Amino acid sequence: MRRILLSLPFLMLLLAPVANADRDDDSDSATNAAGVDRRCEAKMDRAAGRYARCLLKAKAHVARDQEQDVEETREAEAECREDFDGAVADAQARHQEENCTPFVTQMEQRTASYAEAMALEAAGVPALELLVVQSADGGELTESTLTLSGVSDQTGWFLDRPFRFAEQIAIEEFVSLWDEGDNFFAADPPNANFTCEADGEVVNRVVTLQNPVRIHVGEDTWNLRYTAHPTEEGTATPSVSCDGPAQLFLDLIAAFTPPSAGSLGSYSIRSVGVSRGNFHSSYCPFLISLFKCSPHLLPRTCDIGLILPGQCPPGF
Repeated sequence: MRRILLSLPFLMLLLAPVANADRDDDSDSATNAAGVDRRCEAKMDRAAGRYARCLLKAKAHVARDQEQDVEETREAEAECREDFDGAVADAQARHQEENCTPFVTQMEQRTASYAEAMALEAAGVPALELLVVQSADGGELTESTLTLSGVSDQTGWFLDRPFRFAEQIAIEEFVSLWDEGDNFFAADPPNANFTCEADGEVVNRVVTLQNPVRIHVGEDTWNLRYTAHPTEEGTATPSVSCDGPAQLFLDLIAAFTPPSAGSLGSYSIRSVGVSRGNFHSSYCPFLISLFKCSPHLLPRTCDIGLILPGQCPPGF
């Protein structure tokens, strides 16, 4: 027994380099593949989780109390944001900002967007992210207008996950629906990416769009002209004259974000207050036009009886 006890210090001495090596290995693996401190990563994960729970709790209060003041809801959401900012600042101070993620703003916006989407669907309104694609034989972007020359008579659109649905709508119908509703594209212009090949190079220009106008230029040929503005005030969008075919991608997420009481809402889903009682029925004509062949995507408040027999292909 004495021999065993005497040998323990010796064994500890032998194992000391191994233990030190393990600590060195831990320090080497303390960062992830992106070079972010794993401890800071964990704190950021927890901060985002608490932020989402706080926002959803505020939404739940709105759902229970339809008379809750909009300002009260905004104040509650602002407090959630302050708590998130505080948790982030604490993580950055403890682990050094340069060792933490540089995507804090993106985390905040994504968390808030997902919370809004969950609140929408809890209220029976699908949280759909819709991308519209318009194709043309050519195009031109100036300081104030964007023109699609020889534009296709069909406008394609598809939904992001988890719906993964795609269809087309006649372009004249799309244009006619532009001003539908109290908070539609005319009130809050969508962002769009205009892309084509010009002077032998592929170019992309991001703009906001207003006032679509179809212009008849031939037998079966139409141009589509938008009023175009830079996405940031005080900047100018470089002009483009396409050498060939052009595409326009429009982000129309706002079609599915009902306005808050007393406000016009926003194209940013995260700024819209949601409850079971404030989905605006004036959105329904646009939604029915898009989803007439997939009525399961329509809010229950929309009158799907407006969908006429024969509007959908066989099998729908």
